Amino acid sequence: MDALDSALQGLQELKPLTKATILDLCLEMVENWDDIPGITDRREFALSLLTEGKQTPEPEPEQELDYAVLYEQAHQALLHLAKTGYRSEAVGIVAKFGVKKLSYIPQDKLPEVIKLAADAWEE
Repeated sequence: MDALDSALQGLQELKPLTKATILDLCLEMVENWDDIPGITDRREFALSLLTEGKQTPEPEPEQELDYAVLYEQAHQALLHLAKTGYRSEAVGIVAKFGVKKLSYIPQDKLPEVIKLAADAWEE
């Protein structure tokens, strides 16, 4: 146990880990103990085990769009344009999608509607 402690002593990579993860690391090292001759090699083995999973991080799952929220944002953006004297711009944005009402615009186009309304307001 002293040799295991010496091999892991001072490794900064261990600080954020849970006790269960460190225990798993120790068990893996003990299983391979005879194949790892010195403290330096054991330390390098521990580091290789710790960095093994970090090389290919899991991609973050894509956030699903909440279309009800997007619809409300688009509605408010167009309403804001219309109420502040930019009614023709608001109508033009809706017409750009070949429809007469916001509710007929495909859901996947709502972010574009919001962006167009914001751009029209900035001009």
